[in-house]
Amino acid sequence: MDKMVKKEIKSALSFAKQTVKFVFFLAHLLFQTKGNLKNPLKKVYSGKVAMLANGPSMKNVLPRLTTDEFKNTDFIVLNFFGSMDIFTQIKPKHFCMADPMFFQENHNHDRVMKLFDDLNKKVDWEMNLYIPASLKRQFLAFSGLHNSYIHIVPLNLTIYTGYEEFRHYFYRHGLSMPSVVTVALMAIYVGINSGYSEIDLYGVDHTFFDSLTVNSKNQLCICDTHFYDKNKAELKPMLRWDSTVWRMSDYLEEKMDVFKNHDIMAAYAVSQGVRIVNCTECSLIDSYERK
Repeated sequence: MDKMVKKEIKSALSFAKQTVKFVFFLAHLLFQTKGNLKNPLKKVYSGKVAMLANGPSMKNVLPRLTTDEFKNTDFIVLNFFGSMDIFTQIKPKHFCMADPMFFQENHNHDRVMKLFDDLNKKVDWEMNLYIPASLKRQFLAFSGLHNSYIHIVPLNLTIYTGYEEFRHYFYRHGLSMPSVVTVALMAIYVGINSGYSEIDLYGVDHTFFDSLTVNSKNQLCICDTHFYDKNKAELKPMLRWDSTVWRMSDYLEEKMDVFKNHDIMAAYAVSQGVRIVNCTECSLIDSYERK
């Protein structure tokens, strides 16, 4: 009898905890959206889309993007891909930005401004640019984008908390999404909610720990490499968007969150009948089917 009572109490406490989390989520959602619950994403696309992330393995993929291998495949690109020569050749339909450096002053200012200038001058096809809804006004002022071919699509980044059985309902209706600790997660979410039946992932190396070390000044350092880097990567302190150096504990916690949210995204894709294929051979992600 005691065991049964304890079980009931534990169940009641769990329910109460989930209820409180759910109420806070709804309150935050209404505050963030100001009551505008319209879904910004419509399932108007179909077939296959390739998500091109920033990992160094993308260098091996770039020459293939204009071949028959990617015929009838749409593209989702991220961050500084817009400054690459191949950007105007593949003419991606989707572009995602989530990093704070694209919304305010930072140590990458010149590089970011060049990207916005490239987008203004080079994009002569219809392209959706996805950004956090809460930063839309700030983004428009900071970026100076005025290209009529670029359609700004603000996404609700509110993180879901509460009853697990309701999670996918809010994802599906554009009212929440997994935590965007990496822009790749935003891109996958866009692919799922836009109607594609298959999302192929390239450049999602996520090898965040390969050269991780701490220097004599107690600064966390890494050789942070991207496929678009022209110079050889050097071991440098890991900087946040505000130029402060990451603490090891914070860095590891954030990367744990990255992989956890890939698991959440994988479950959501299955619930929507969308196949996600990780085509990045060296990827540390174990959430999706491998090619």
